[in-house]
Amino acid sequence: MPIKCDDRHYQINCYDGSQFTVDFEKKICSCRVWDLGDIPCKHACSAIIAQKLVPVDFVDSCYSQEYYRNVYRGSILGTNGPSLWRQTLFVPPLPPNFGRGASRPLKARRRDQEEPKKKGKKRRGKQPMKMKRQQPTVRCKKCGMAGHNVRSCEKRKEKEMNTLTKTKLERKRVKAATDRGKRKRPKKAPQLGQNNPHNHEEEDEELQSLCELIDEYEIPKVSNQPGSTPYQQLQSSMQSRDEN
Repeated sequence: MPIKCDDRHYQINCYDGSQFTVDFEKKICSCRVWDLGDIPCKHACSAIIAQKLVPVDFVDSCYSQEYYRNVYRGSILGTNGPSLWRQTLFVPPLPPNFGRGASRPLKARRRDQEEPKKKGKKRRGKQPMKMKRQQPTVRCKKCGMAGHNVRSCEKRKEKEMNTLTKTKLERKRVKAATDRGKRKRPKKAPQLGQNNPHNHEEEDEELQSLCELIDEYEIPKVSNQPGSTPYQQLQSSMQSRDEN
């Protein structure tokens, strides 16, 4: 907000509470933007507009097209070729002696002592002027201790080992139970006089067929003679039956 002091001076009150002074005669402002750049700042523009003038008229002449043309008004004349140069009695300039060094040639130019060093690749080694990066202390969420995280926590590893052992034992128990169930028990031969699921008529028919077979074929009786094998005893009994 411009406040007129006189025809040359203005006071500018900004919305953030800051205040600046503008002088039209000297073309200066207390913010020093107009002094350094020779272009009216925002405070000077507000004062110029309040005085119903054009801010472009207060720009320095170095930014005009006429000034730019005056700078490049002069011309650079051309030169003749080496064939038209004047010959002298002096020794002509010779190229410098070229010699390859023993070590690898340097690509970078030699810098001045006061010239700042260019930022390049990081070299190994201690840098005394560089501060170390401060990392926050790591704290475990499992046990609450500092210095390690959840992955490297010993309590977590112990718990995992216990759970693994428990699961292994449970698997072994389940496997043993399933193996027991898969084993086939030997079937017992049906005994006479017991309640069988089959009908009695089928049992009677089987008994009759067995009796008929026994009558047709006489089972040889094996004699218990000492010193003979079971095969020899069976063979002798078969021979005695044939003789009879």
